Amino acid sequence: MPKLAMPKFSLSHALENAFFKNRLTQNELKILKSHCESYQDLELPDWKPSILRAYSSYFGFITALKARSAIEQCFEAGYLKKQAYDIVDIGAGTLGASLGVIDFFNAKKLEVSSLLAVDKDQQAVEWASEEFKAFLPTNFGFRKRFPSANERRPQIIVYANVLTELGLKELGFEPHRSLKLKEFFLKPLKDLHEDSLVIIIEPSTRETNTNLLKLRDWIRSRFHILLPCTHESDCPALAQKEWCHEEWSYRAPARFWAIVKYLRFRKKLLSFGFLVLGKQNNRFEKAKARVVSREIPSKGRCEKWLCSAGYRWKESKLLRHRSTANQAYYEAARGAIIDCVSTDCHRPD
Repeated sequence: MPKLAMPKFSLSHALENAFFKNRLTQNELKILKSHCESYQDLELPDWKPSILRAYSSYFGFITALKARSAIEQCFEAGYLKKQAYDIVDIGAGTLGASLGVIDFFNAKKLEVSSLLAVDKDQQAVEWASEEFKAFLPTNFGFRKRFPSANERRPQIIVYANVLTELGLKELGFEPHRSLKLKEFFLKPLKDLHEDSLVIIIEPSTRETNTNLLKLRDWIRSRFHILLPCTHESDCPALAQKEWCHEEWSYRAPARFWAIVKYLRFRKKLLSFGFLVLGKQNNRFEKAKARVVSREIPSKGRCEKWLCSAGYRWKESKLLRHRSTANQAYYEAARGAIIDCVSTDCHRPD
């Protein structure tokens, strides 16, 4: 299970060096900045040759970090088996998500049998497959459509930053109304192998995250919700008109921080929303709760929002009541899993 002291996620030095082996030119930085300013309005990425390297250095790197942190949490929770996996990257772009998963597999000496990149536009995939050739499996392929999950082979299927491309905004993001979403998620995933994992990664903006939670509730009758939730009930954040996302510390090389400074972004924490689906049973016990907020400043008290078994509530404890038995609560950062019984946290059920 995730540790209470949150780790700093990072990519291997070899992959970091591949992302930042060449400093971006001033013109590339300007093109990237222009792209960032219109990014949320784009339904499909505009893959001009001039944007690819700059896009990969920022968005590709960030996506690789998110994918690596998601697959690492799968491993820590016991969902990732010690066997060979095929990786399928939906909306692959410059292969950021694939590279993050492969980087973790390499670190754990796990086997990647193949990589299938799926995207409507082949240009970005072709560029990235040449740029990161040393990190990709020999069995690498490209398709414009996901052929469907393979029930005979375990797969890691990653959907990274694709919800904006499904035309759901016009439908008020009501998943049951979208034929495109059914075509994109339900049909391809119908025949999942029992050990396959489906990882969905999206930005942590309030609107996008709320849509991800709606997708979670819509799809939970078809697949098990494995992460980040400790339960498979309706999402209580939606009922409270709140949102729920990850915040993790991460390390990055100096050239990445130079790009961040140029873009005038604040990227001290890796912030994103994610879901992991599959046919495996959720491994968390009912007493387990996830911390879903930072600590709330309060004089003489330690207050955090917790989520467990379909409930989301603010737990509040006096600092003077801290003890060896309940210190896990006081130490837990956002994203940590704690035991409600041993830490004397009172779920409102």
